[in-house]
Amino acid sequence: MASPSIRREANRPRIVVELPGAKDSSGPLRIVKTMGLLEFKLVEKNPSGGGSWYGLANTPLPDKIPEGAKIYYGKVGRSEESDGWYVLKDQVLLTGDQIADAYPDTGVTGFERTVALRFDRGGRGKFAEVTTDNVGESLAVLLDGRVQSAPTIQEPIIGGTASISGNFTFEDAEYLANILKSGAFPVGVRIAEERTVGPTLGQRSIDNGKRAFVVGMMLVVIFILVYYKMSGLVAVIALSFNMLIVLAALAGFGAALTLPGIAGLVLTIGMSIDANVLVFERIREELRTGKSVWSAIESGYQRAFWTILDANLTTLAVAAVLYNFGTGPVKGFAITLGIGILASMFTAIVVTREIYGWMIGKKRLEKLSI
Repeated sequence: MASPSIRREANRPRIVVELPGAKDSSGPLRIVKTMGLLEFKLVEKNPSGGGSWYGLANTPLPDKIPEGAKIYYGKVGRSEESDGWYVLKDQVLLTGDQIADAYPDTGVTGFERTVALRFDRGGRGKFAEVTTDNVGESLAVLLDGRVQSAPTIQEPIIGGTASISGNFTFEDAEYLANILKSGAFPVGVRIAEERTVGPTLGQRSIDNGKRAFVVGMMLVVIFILVYYKMSGLVAVIALSFNMLIVLAALAGFGAALTLPGIAGLVLTIGMSIDANVLVFERIREELRTGKSVWSAIESGYQRAFWTILDANLTTLAVAAVLYNFGTGPVKGFAITLGIGILASMFTAIVVTREIYGWMIGKKRLEKLSI
């Protein structure tokens, strides 16, 4: 999945989530629909038997429950495979806000999938207090108002860890852990609209972007060769180095080259050639004063350096702002642009100068084609 985008829709109480490259929307939809509200509550004692008060789905509900208690539905039984109901005390002892980490685990047996929880400092102390004061009681773990498990507290737990069991698959455990780590939504979420854009349309846009990149690069190369002759070839070599550096950096960071990224590459081409044009024009001016080739090159680079630096640093600052405040495609554009700016400065100031140095040392040029 490349460059996911999450933004608020203007003038409407909606959040728009775009997931380019997602092959199946059921997983993200499941996460969005789940509030992730985790609560811990004690199970009431059964007045007729003394144990925890719960029943299977086909067991009649109690006619009367104690004040301050409420019936909740969820998984019951030793393996927590059956649906049923619990009578729980209404007081919330702990919430998911006090969880520092959550991750899939294998449980005590090594075969059962569970979700391990680690509480923060405040939650650790509260959980130790709850388990110390209620040894022998059943502590229900609820997610979005539904009981996931209700284990019996065997002894005080002071390490600040707990687990949620519930006959999970690994995918279920990983999904639940991600929900708990992300935190609970303060309100419920309703899916107002869901649309899927076919890969053909997206691929067509990418193909058009690639075509624009190639055509733009060819036009720039033709112009620079015609107008600056041999020095234009130096600029083309530097431009090739520039593109290699940008693509290598993107690959190193694991960044995907999206349509906004291609736009950043096109802009990088223009900025790279612009820097070379500044240098070439300064060299031309120095040659008109009668200076030698190497002296004109040295003076040209010195005069163009601060102009190139100022222009590129200004654009780099804009790229930093876009990356910091933008989302999804905007960030992708900012990353490509930022890398391209740094590569352009390097190739325009260092690479082209080294090529000129090699040409003069090798060919002993007395006249520069520029």
